[in-house]
Amino acid sequence: MTLWADPDTPNRERKRLLAHIIEDVTLVKLPAEGTTKVHVRFKGGKIQTLTTLSPKSSAQQVKTQPGIVELVDKLLDDHIYSEIAELLNQ
Repeated sequence: MTLWADPDTPNRERKRLLAHIIEDVTLVKLPAEGTTKVHVRFKGGKIQTLTTLSPKSSAQQVKTQPGIVELVDKLLDDHIYSEIAELLNQ
C-alpha cells in the first residue's frame, strides 16, 4: 500500500501492479437501480464484488433540475428573463 500511495509512483507502475494481481473485471449495469456491479477476479482465484452508483450521462449532468424549472415558470408570471437571471444568481 505504501508504494501505491507514494506520489512518486507513476500511474503506469500502478497499472503494472494491478496487472500482476487481477485476472479480469466484469461490469454489470443495473439501470433500474442506477448502479453497476463490479466483479473482480484475482489471479489467486478470489472474487470480489463491489456495487457503485452508475455515472450520469452527459445529458443528465447538464439537465436543469425540475425544481429550478418550476421556479422559473412561477417567476415568469411577474418577471422578465433578465430579472429572473438576477434573482437566481442572488
